[in-house]
Amino acid sequence: NQGKKAIAAARKAYDLNANDSEKIHLLAVSLLVGGQWQSSLAYFDTLIRAEHFSDDSIEKMLKLYDEVDAKKGYLPIFQKVDKETGKKSDGLSFQLAVLEWGKQNFKDSSQILKELTVRYPQNEKLVYLLALTQERNDQAEEALKTYLSIDPKSELYPVTRVRAFELLKRLGRNEEALAISKEAIDAKSDQSVMFYSMSANLLSGSGKNEEALALVDQGLAGEPGNVELLFLKAVFYEKAQKIKESMATLRDVIKRDPKHAAALNYLGYMYAERNENLKESESLIRRALDEKPDNGYYLDSLGWVYYQQKRYKESALTLERALQLTNSDATVAEHLGDAYYAGGDEGKALIAYKIAIDTAKDPKDLERVKSKYEMAKNAQN
Repeated sequence: NQGKKAIAAARKAYDLNANDSEKIHLLAVSLLVGGQWQSSLAYFDTLIRAEHFSDDSIEKMLKLYDEVDAKKGYLPIFQKVDKETGKKSDGLSFQLAVLEWGKQNFKDSSQILKELTVRYPQNEKLVYLLALTQERNDQAEEALKTYLSIDPKSELYPVTRVRAFELLKRLGRNEEALAISKEAIDAKSDQSVMFYSMSANLLSGSGKNEEALALVDQGLAGEPGNVELLFLKAVFYEKAQKIKESMATLRDVIKRDPKHAAALNYLGYMYAERNENLKESESLIRRALDEKPDNGYYLDSLGWVYYQQKRYKESALTLERALQLTNSDATVAEHLGDAYYAGGDEGKALIAYKIAIDTAKDPKDLERVKSKYEMAKNAQN
């Protein structure tokens, strides 16, 4: 009786929008669990068509299984029906891949998807899901090969190249990652600005700041006035200690886009770090927070302005919130320790500095914070 009610509700939702993949999936699952598996297969087979795929297809399907009843043993039911039908339903096979994914069994999931891509070579979204599964199964080379098999004319070309770029970067194969990005730029992808940004950040992170600046300039030659590239240029100027150039470029970004939160915060924080133009610094950072009120790093900037203004109580309160939002970022924790210490609370300063010590990654930062920790410890004694 309960199964019939579930089927009736699912069919009603389906009848309202028969092209909605989530409604199709709900009806298919309801029919299968309700024992009407022959009827369910036609709907499952519909879901394997390219028009019903999206980047988050698997996540949406798994969410539905949880919402219907997370404790039900769907996998055995699907395996039983798959066996009884002689494994002839590709739609059902895809659901098995989804359920294996949900169990973190990426090996079996990728094997099923690989077999399906052989039968549906034109379904690029299915190919993309295979690559994602291979990546999660630590099949790096297979995933790269699958990502790069997507044609440059495909709508999936940018996202597959981004995934390939990030995978190569994680593997430490930076030159190959840069080559992938260059290929995407040369292909005149509508996401070329993103690829310029990715490559420039990789170069800068590898200590090649001048090359990063040159690449951003190359991007600006094709996209003059692009605020994201201009913002990156300002960041790289600052890293190269070209402070005047960085600030001038940030002002240009803000002039072009008065609500560019990252630029507003960056310029405001640069002022705060140098203990100059603190009134303007606070105004800029507040404008950034107007756009993104729960950004912990922007709150850290505001807390640091308060610190420079000797408003230690306000600084500590703001930085406490920032520490929560940034998941105990080392720099934020150090700033909080400084605010506590300056406000006369050495005990809380020790706690904050300890968090900074535990989360600091740069050896120079670690030594500096350790020194502050000892200073607070001695002051407490």
